[in-house]
Amino acid sequence: FARQMRSDIMSQPMHLGEDEIAIFEGIHALNDIIIGKNPNAFKLYIAARSNVVDDGKVIFDHAWLRLCRRIVRDHKFRGSNAEFTMKMWDNVRRGEKLYISPYKENADLMFDSSLACEFSVLKPYVVPLLEELPRGKYPVADQILEAYEKIEGMDDTYLAPDSLAREF
Repeated sequence: FARQMRSDIMSQPMHLGEDEIAIFEGIHALNDIIIGKNPNAFKLYIAARSNVVDDGKVIFDHAWLRLCRRIVRDHKFRGSNAEFTMKMWDNVRRGEKLYISPYKENADLMFDSSLACEFSVLKPYVVPLLEELPRGKYPVADQILEAYEKIEGMDDTYLAPDSLAREF
């Protein structure tokens, strides 16, 4: 993942002791065809699922929140600009539709990782990065910028030090 390429190394079968657990994380973790069936497995699906709604109309889509998280994360940890993330976004969405969406219903529990304040906390970070992009080149970026005109920014000093929002 760090090298952004697949590995051809075949994995070795895992044998757990009586009091041991294994945690599988990733886009294939809910797909029984890939990970196999285990009657003792507990499957957890975690994703940002909340939209910002105003007067019954979605003004900020949950997929945009995931994109904003990625843009900020890629900038913070990779030193990448928003264009780096935007170039991958269509492929990311394609992968979600092929490898996550059909299997998320296999989860025993679904957890919405969206935080109500997260849209506002991300604004001071993501808007300047999106504003560097040429207008019209990435329509979703233009839509996000337009949506952020309706959302007030929030300083992250109001977040708890261990808030999940700080992951991004």
